[in-house]
Amino acid sequence: MHTIDDILRASAAWVWFPRDSEQEKDHLQLVRYPQRFGGGVRASQVDSTADAAAVLEHAIARTRAWGESQFTFWTNASDRPDLEDELHRRGAEHIDTVTVFALPISLGAPCRGACSGLKMGCGRPVDVVVSMVP
Repeated sequence: MHTIDDILRASAAWVWFPRDSEQEKDHLQLVRYPQRFGGGVRASQVDSTADAAAVLEHAIARTRAWGESQFTFWTNASDRPDLEDELHRRGAEHIDTVTVFALPISLGAPCRGACSGLKMGCGRPVDVVVSMVP
């Protein structure tokens, strides 16, 4: 059986590479997206003994070497070192927050409840209600 820490590590390690993309994994995961996906470089999964400024300099230099002018970074609580403060110091703009929700599968599959939302584990008393927000 997997622990919650196992699942969090696996989730943080997952990355999708578009066909025809270029990738580099040195200090952090860099992916150069093809033009059909808007181009640019996306960074994630920092795992380095270098300080935040050096990791970011490496990423910016690689972005320029690829001939790209757009650099997007996905921060994660497992990043080492954390680059968020260095990104803000350099004027990076926070444009989106993504939250991943997960429940133990022992709660059962979601189904429509009497309310307007989804209730977990129909037929069993469960204190978790998930609402759809338009």
